[in-house]
Amino acid sequence: MKSYNVLIVDDSPITQRKLSDILTDAGHKIAGIVSNGLEGSELYLKFKDTIDLITMDITMPVMSGDKALERIMKEDPDAKVIMVTAVGKKDVMEKCLKLGAKNFITKPFDSEKVLKVIETVGVQ
Repeated sequence: MKSYNVLIVDDSPITQRKLSDILTDAGHKIAGIVSNGLEGSELYLKFKDTIDLITMDITMPVMSGDKALERIMKEDPDAKVIMVTAVGKKDVMEKCLKLGAKNFITKPFDSEKVLKVIETVGVQ
């Protein structure tokens, strides 16, 4: 399995830690962890040559994940963004997929599903 450099964008320290643990245990590297869409989009756009994938929460302070996704896709249409959502946000997920998100993972996390999505998006 290929190792990816992943940027985690989520305002929940618990979610950050859980995702980070799942990814690092599987051999991936964490490019950074930030807690809002503004920081996430700025960090990605500054270091996009070294970041393979982004996991992006939708509901965050300062800038929401869908707004950050929009900003990233405008600057880099090839960005590989995986949205993170609680179950039941189908309308928002459809909007994000239309904006260019490659896939999504739902909370609470299932390690196998998370890694399968990372692998699938990574090879796209």
